[in-house]
Amino acid sequence: NAITRQAQQADERARRAEERAKMAEQQLMKINKQYDALQQQMRLQAQQASDRATKAEERTTTVEQQLLETNQQHNAITRQAQQADERARRAEERAKMAEQQL
Repeated sequence: NAITRQAQQADERARRAEERAKMAEQQLMKINKQYDALQQQMRLQAQQASDRATKAEERTTTVEQQLLETNQQHNAITRQAQQADERARRAEERAKMAEQQL
């Protein structure tokens, strides 16, 4: 009788432990699936961020090149204007001197 009761109790404890183990295994599989999905999402986000960074760097390089070219054009135009101004000033001086000689 006592032995039967002990056997039944041991069997019940084993059954509950097996149920808990099964539930824990199911929970672990669920967590692993969530982790895998999260890891895949993070990889995708990292790739997207890398792609955006590459595009932004390319745009920056293009704009910097355009800015450099614009600055060079501005400098060239400024030099041409200064040279034309200097030529005009010299021509005016020569004209004034020629007028004085008349």
